[in-house]
Parts: sequence; C-alpha cells; structure tokens
Amino acid sequence: QKEWKECLQNEHVTAWFGGQGLSLVDADKVFGMLETDGDGMLGPEELVDGVSRLQGPARALDLAMMQEEFMQTQKKFHSMLAELRETQDKL
Repeated sequence: QKEWKECLQNEHVTAWFGGQGLSLVDADKVFGMLETDGDGMLGPEELVDGVSRLQGPARALDLAMMQEEFMQTQKKFHSMLAELRETQDKL
C-alpha cells in the first residue's frame, strides 16, 4: 500500500483515475475495493477489473438491492446470536 500512496502522488495517475470517474479522497478504501485477492498488492488485472466495476453512477435499484441483502444478513446474524446466547445460558 505504500507504493499505492506513492503512485497517487503522480498527477498523471490521479488524472487517469479522475478520467475514469473515480474519486481518490479516501485512497485506502479505494485500494481495498480494487485489491481483491488478499495479497496486499494491486496487480494490473485487479486494477482494470476493479476500476471498471467502480465506474459509473450507482443506480437506485443497485443500492436498494444491496440494502435488502444487508438487512437479510443482519437478521440472520441476530438470529444466530440469539441462538448462541440461548445455548450458552443452558450450559
């Protein structure tokens, strides 16, 4: 990630990201969204795939779907937590 931050000091790099419609206000979060294989390095394929995935405005439908998925996951989590607490109380 150190190299990532160094790259972002280059005006050509920041201009390229700006041209792709991406803001680098929070560079660490952008790096995390682009770096997908967990090795801590951003390869060319991850960069191209990640930038194309992040381009363009989010549609209201996309956001609503994500919100619904989050709510379902949250309900499952709370249910599992309640079951875990019940089991713990029985012990």
